[in-house]
Amino acid sequence: MLPNDQIGWGHRSLLQKTESPMLDGAFFSHVIAWVIGAMSVCAAVATFGALFSMGRSGYRKD
Repeated sequence: MLPNDQIGWGHRSLLQKTESPMLDGAFFSHVIAWVIGAMSVCAAVATFGALFSMGRSGYRKD
C-alpha cells in the first residue's frame, strides 16, 4: 500500500505539508492558555492594588 492510495492511508502524502508549522491547533491552544494566564495575573495584581488602596483610605486625613 502506498501513502497516496485513497483506499489505504488516505489521499495525502506523508511528506506533503498542508499547513504552516506555527499555525496548528497546539500552538493556538498554548497562545490561548498564555493569554488567559496573563489576564489572571493582571486581575490578581489589580485586585490586590484595589484592596490595598481601599484598606489604606481609612487612615488618610485629607
